[in-house]
Amino acid sequence: MENRKHAYLVMAHNEPELLCKLLGCLDDERNDIYLHLDQKFDAISENDLKDQCKSSNVFFIERKPIYWSGYSQIDCELRLLKAAIQKNYAYYHLISGVDLPIKSQDYIHDFFEKHDGQQFLSVTKVKNWKIASRYKYYHFININKRLPRKWSRSLRYPFAFLQTCLFINRFRNSSLKDFYWGQAWFSITNDFAKYVVGKERFIAENFDNGFFNDEVFMQTLLMNSEFKDSHSSSMSYARLIDWDRGKPYTWTIDEFDELVASTALFSRKFSMNKDPEVIEKILEKIQ
Repeated sequence: MENRKHAYLVMAHNEPELLCKLLGCLDDERNDIYLHLDQKFDAISENDLKDQCKSSNVFFIERKPIYWSGYSQIDCELRLLKAAIQKNYAYYHLISGVDLPIKSQDYIHDFFEKHDGQQFLSVTKVKNWKIASRYKYYHFININKRLPRKWSRSLRYPFAFLQTCLFINRFRNSSLKDFYWGQAWFSITNDFAKYVVGKERFIAENFDNGFFNDEVFMQTLLMNSEFKDSHSSSMSYARLIDWDRGKPYTWTIDEFDELVASTALFSRKFSMNKDPEVIEKILEKIQ
């Protein structure tokens, strides 16, 4: 019998109280939850997190340190997917520990029943050097992370430009001709999830030592595969994230009406430290 349950893949590194609230509103017999806790995140135990769920199964994958902009982010996504695809879920949703659904679970499951087979990713064709430099050139994040972030940022583009002058292009002989990028968060089908996991070696060989390639690799795989026509261009990635007011903006009670009026299914980011009131109001609305 086909598994119509959904798998939530959660990457968390802070805000333990908010993470508990997130797990509580995902808790549903139609969902299972796969959770990665950053190795540096020790503010709450796995048992305490499991206790938030009565209906959903909660699975933890091996904890590793996640570094901003590096391949460790892609590795974490792939490990979450590999753990989950064994059960052939209908959909896989990648979210962070500071996200919340802004629709009820009934609404979300009904939505994906109506749009079954579609992939929800933010996808834009790469047309400028700045984005292309993420994957065309070597960035050596493992070395850069030992430097102060200010130094790392200031060296990034001069080092990429030097590689341009040396005619370096990691993808010159690649079968990939068109590249795409977007937000890392996604909701994808079982077939596409298995396709991505099957490309793990290709992903590691081509997207390691890049910069923010977690926002490039899956979009590029999708649009260079047989799954490209299943991309939902109308709903994009079904998430409300504001990059104009922040990096991204942290929602407050002032934006509550905006949040509940959105057609998106999920939103980020929230913080119990900045504004717990908007979180409580969202939970009241969707439960």
